[in-house]
Amino acid sequence: MDPGCCEPRSRLEGDHVGFETSLAGNKSYVFPNSRLIADFYAEEVNATVYFPDFFGGEVITAEMMDNPKTRAAFDTVAFMERHSKTIRFPEILKCATALKKQYEKVGAIGFCYGGWAVFQLAARGRNLLHCVSTAHPSFIDKQEILSLGVPTQILAPEHDHHLTPELKNYCNLSHGYATRYDKSDKYQKASFERAKRSGVNWFNFSLH
Repeated sequence: MDPGCCEPRSRLEGDHVGFETSLAGNKSYVFPNSRLIADFYAEEVNATVYFPDFFGGEVITAEMMDNPKTRAAFDTVAFMERHSKTIRFPEILKCATALKKQYEKVGAIGFCYGGWAVFQLAARGRNLLHCVSTAHPSFIDKQEILSLGVPTQILAPEHDHHLTPELKNYCNLSHGYATRYDKSDKYQKASFERAKRSGVNWFNFSLH
């Protein structure tokens, strides 16, 4: 996970229209940027979108990352130990399984930390999901890539130490570009919008 995803410039503008609920025991639709992105996908894909919290309510705020002292004190390694694949994937799988019981077709998208999660879900094949998408995924390994069992979209920036060169397809961009951008940079804003549209097109093609 890259703390840069939580930089202050990441706060998106707009009013959310969804609501908080519970999915397989996990709170859903919790964080500010997540709410707006979820709303966008729900409207443009004409789908019911869940955005579960798989961090047990623990939040890395933009204010924390903006403060040099709290940013320096943040222990990324300890955070990832608390939210490792082994600890969190059973919850993620439980949520996906619950959705599959409710809907004929289910897709999943994972940003940053969520990248490895959708890859592991995709390995379960079409008995669970019809497709997945990921933007600037973190912590994926070769076996997770080789085990993909459903159509997969990867939206990867050129400058991202989490990824190998063959996966990178968005030039002059860095990790986190699909969830936040520098509002003074027109190219970043356009790329953010392009990533959203690409995800929408992917799900419209794969789920409808």
